[in-house]
Amino acid sequence: MTVASYAVSFTFGESVEFSSEREKIQTLLENQGYCIEKVEESRVYFKPSKIYPMNEGVFVRFDRFSLVELTDVQKDKFGYFVWLPRVINF
Repeated sequence: MTVASYAVSFTFGESVEFSSEREKIQTLLENQGYCIEKVEESRVYFKPSKIYPMNEGVFVRFDRFSLVELTDVQKDKFGYFVWLPRVINF
């Protein structure tokens, strides 16, 4: 199944599109201090203040102006997370 991705403009920032899930996760990891709470095992947990649930989807702010849609975001007792692809080393 392919999910279409599109840029969305909000009053508090612009969403950014990535060509792959790997590129998206890599960018989030590069901005770890800004948006990531912790990386534990194969999960990347986000700071709660950087998560934006919207009608268009769930977004995370990864820098001062930019947001990215989390297409496969999950939640557990520790917070919102995405799985870290095996191909990425951090």
